[in-house]
Amino acid sequence: LGGRLCAALPSRARACVGVCVRVGARARASECVRGRGWKGNRPPRGEGRSLPLPRRPPPHFPSSSLSLPPSAGLRAHGACPAPRSWRSRWGACWAGDPKAPWPVAAGATVQVKSLRIKLQKLQEKAVEDDDYDKAEALRHRLEELDTEKSSLHFQLPSRQPALCSLLGHLHAQAQAAAQGRAAPPACGEDPHAPPRGEPKLLEPSAQDSLRVSVTRRDWLLQEKQQLQKEIEALQARMSMLEAKDQQLRRDMEEQELLLRWEDCDLPALVCGLSPGELREVSEALRDTLALASQIPLRAEPPETLTSLQEQIKSLNLSLKEITAKVCMSERLCSTLRKKVNDIEAQLPALLEAKMLAVSGNHFSTAKELTEEIRSVTSEREALEGLLDKLRALSSRNVQKLGGLKEEYSRLRRELDEGDTAYGK
Repeated sequence: LGGRLCAALPSRARACVGVCVRVGARARASECVRGRGWKGNRPPRGEGRSLPLPRRPPPHFPSSSLSLPPSAGLRAHGACPAPRSWRSRWGACWAGDPKAPWPVAAGATVQVKSLRIKLQKLQEKAVEDDDYDKAEALRHRLEELDTEKSSLHFQLPSRQPALCSLLGHLHAQAQAAAQGRAAPPACGEDPHAPPRGEPKLLEPSAQDSLRVSVTRRDWLLQEKQQLQKEIEALQARMSMLEAKDQQLRRDMEEQELLLRWEDCDLPALVCGLSPGELREVSEALRDTLALASQIPLRAEPPETLTSLQEQIKSLNLSLKEITAKVCMSERLCSTLRKKVNDIEAQLPALLEAKMLAVSGNHFSTAKELTEEIRSVTSEREALEGLLDKLRALSSRNVQKLGGLKEEYSRLRRELDEGDTAYGK
């Protein structure tokens, strides 16, 4: 089982497992030798000093030790457990630091605290300079430091992500192998042979349904073509009927005109007159037309009155335009004045919100509020300038309107006097 699992693992995982097993086996062997071999057969002091024992190289444990049965591994593990000093050294080595983990964590905590103090000072300086982008970046860095500080704690080697994933993979492979062995193949069958699938043949019922579908489709296509032909014939007949309807309307209009003149009965009246009466009627008609062209018209007023009337008309138009401008400028002034008052009412609330955001370390909000305060202030200044211009323009229009009213009154008096004189 161990050999199959090792063969199923990738190259990096096999190397990692081999290193772990070799290091553990060496440590357990050395501990067993120190605890059992030398405990009862210790040499004398003199001999130990004069004749030191020869040092043998540590035994080499190949990666094939994974192929041992699980019971052998359990016996070896129970017979010679790894010492605590080796476990601490192995955990520190797995973490990537040759030193012990607890002093390293303490030093990292001190470094984090000092860096936090520096970042807080830089943040306060950025807030004083209204550089809220920098303050926001520093706040994010402080949050990251807090997260790193909370994650600085000692972990067992088995809790490391790489080793934990490796152990989980080994456990899954072992379970899969155990399940595969628990279900033996049937007699006369090759366990390594893949399952054979039976070919699926098309049943007669499926062929019949396919044939029915094709027949149904052909019939629907024929029906569609027939309906299309009928629609084209109906459209041609509809166009012919519309042309006939238009011709009938024209004939009806002509007949209505003829009937209108027949109701007057002029032909019968003309036929009933004598030739002398017809001459009298024609002469009376000619005289009426001549007299209509000779009707006397009233004489035109003098040129002075005409010019006065034209001047009054132009003044009327000017008065209307100036009055509309004055009214519009007054409305605009009132609207701008209202906007300026609203902005002045918003500024204290925005300033207070900015101070609260800065005190709460919400620098992005403080930056947005600062930009809003600047835009609102610039808008207020622009509105105040526009309001001053409108006020000046409105005052000029009012003065011009007063002068036009005086001119209109004078021309109106002259026109009334001229009309009175012309009427007499």
